[in-house]
Amino acid sequence: MKECDLKSHKFIFWDRPSLQEMSPGEFRNYVEELRRKGRWDELGRIVRRFVQWGSATEGIILFRAEEIKEALEQIKRSSRSLQFCDPVRLRAWEKAAEYAERFRRR
Repeated sequence: MKECDLKSHKFIFWDRPSLQEMSPGEFRNYVEELRRKGRWDELGRIVRRFVQWGSATEGIILFRAEEIKEALEQIKRSSRSLQFCDPVRLRAWEKAAEYAERFRRR
């Protein structure tokens, strides 16, 4: 998937103009910057929201397998988050995390 195809963030973060207005490259750089600075709270919120509403195909490009798995665990522990997540979607993201883990090892 080309970087220009990464555009789910524009729809997922409709209520956060600073994220919505970013180009795909800027959004990817922002995620990397959060990792470098150790801003795990903000990164976690972004990954969780992406898991709830975004494309798993884009998610495995943007996020590490352990970040996706942590988001899935947090969603499963939160009854409020589970209201917005279809179990089929969660299973798809679990598979995506497994794929991301295998893909990144190569």
